[in-house]
Amino acid sequence: MEVKNKMPAAVQITAEQLLREAVDRQLEDAAAAKPQQRIVDDEELEVYRLNKRKEFEDSIRRQRHHIGTWIKYALWEAAQREARSVFERALLVDYQNVSLWLKYIEMESSNKFVVSCRNLYNRVCQLLPRVEQFWFKYAHMEELLGNYAGQQQQQQQQQQQQQQQQQQQQQQQCGVCCRGPRGVPEQPAKSRVFFAVLQIRRKTQKHSKSSSGI
Repeated sequence: MEVKNKMPAAVQITAEQLLREAVDRQLEDAAAAKPQQRIVDDEELEVYRLNKRKEFEDSIRRQRHHIGTWIKYALWEAAQREARSVFERALLVDYQNVSLWLKYIEMESSNKFVVSCRNLYNRVCQLLPRVEQFWFKYAHMEELLGNYAGQQQQQQQQQQQQQQQQQQQQQQQCGVCCRGPRGVPEQPAKSRVFFAVLQIRRKTQKHSKSSSGI
């Protein structure tokens, strides 16, 4: 059989995409084919958990960089209250994945683990400082908790560290420290965003209280 059109297709499909689709299809088929299992005692529950973990471990062993499988694994473990280790392993694979961080924070937040949420926000804001979504969510969480003073002090310390890192990078690149209009090192953009959000919300709250005569 002779192929008439030998031009490359407009949409190219890589081998990685084919493997990913195959793994997803296998997981969907496996989930659809298995009947619902009725567990009557603790021993059967442990066997079920063991088999389920083995399925997930086999899946991530075949395709380690498929973050969707990691998230499914972690969410399943969240129901067993053993999800943190899976999330941390997934972050070792791809710490720049925004969805992975959001799912991790959402899991901790749903269980009302405030300290863990704060630690995660601190980590992700340092690792991914250009993702504004995390800064706004962090500010919103601290606003709901009413932790303005403590959070400002914490952010000032983080701001100083970021300024030092920024100055070191600039000195290495051009030998000159970049300074603002008054000779003061410029603040990192995301720290300004964080404080701007807090200031705007405070002014709004004060204005609403004064308008209502409180």
